[in-house]
Amino acid sequence: MTQVNKERMLAEFKEIVALPCHSLQERPVFELLKGKLEALGFTVEEDDAGEKLGGNCGNLWAFLPASAGVEGAVRVLLSAHMDGVEPCGGTTVIQKDGVLYSDGTTILGGDDKSGVEGILEGIRLLLEEGAPHGDIQILFTVCEEGGVNGSRCLDRSKLRADVGYALDGEGAPGEIVVGAPGQKKYKIDIIGRTAHGGLEPEKG
Repeated sequence: MTQVNKERMLAEFKEIVALPCHSLQERPVFELLKGKLEALGFTVEEDDAGEKLGGNCGNLWAFLPASAGVEGAVRVLLSAHMDGVEPCGGTTVIQKDGVLYSDGTTILGGDDKSGVEGILEGIRLLLEEGAPHGDIQILFTVCEEGGVNGSRCLDRSKLRADVGYALDGEGAPGEIVVGAPGQKKYKIDIIGRTAHGGLEPEKG
């Protein structure tokens, strides 16, 4: 079985996190990943999430058809997001005692470039081994930080998978998250007199 290429993964992770990845400004990361996926044989498209959100690029969709002779196999979607928590203006990675750190001026960028890199390396291993596979779809979203906005605005007509896996979660390596809380936002207008709720609520 083909083994994970740790040196390749580390070099590519450093390459990806070195790019600025502010929410709604993910174009540098988009273009890098587009080139990498096309080199692996994927067809790459961009949706209009960026236009809807006021950003400089949309979500990145990539598609690789099933291997020859594989009919009816499960179609798989792999997903991660391209933006990062601030400050993320381009990370310099420092490696110490086998652990990766930023130089202190930015975040490291593991959220979610570790997911992005895991997808890229997994695809490479699959192709290098020549293992038969069904259709593979990749979705790298924009503006996840601050409200999962790229996912909210994605073009659902592009979904072509039976199952999907989002490589973005906390916990030890190998843990799988199968459920999560939802989120709803409310805008409430309260009409009346203002008063301090703790000191003089009776005046409200």
